[in-house]
Amino acid sequence: FSFFLLTAFGMDPFLAGLLGGLPRIYDAITDPIMGYISDNTNSRWGRRRPYIFAGAIMSGLFFAILWQLDPNATQNYNFWYFLLFSLVFLT
Repeated sequence: FSFFLLTAFGMDPFLAGLLGGLPRIYDAITDPIMGYISDNTNSRWGRRRPYIFAGAIMSGLFFAILWQLDPNATQNYNFWYFLLFSLVFLT
């Protein structure tokens, strides 16, 4: 995706690098929390299945929204837009 940000949107390489790293750091923090929540879930569908079902639907929706960057918008707008929806997508 860095190639896309650098060539299609002319984003600063430093900002594109941040977009590659910051969501992964956030993901490393939230994954153990979600693991704890799913380990302690008791439902008639099992411990993980409700989260997999909801996550699959939301991931499809947010993945499509993630790439709807505006080529005419400012670099800062596209950076914050992509960062926000990357964090939402990874959650």
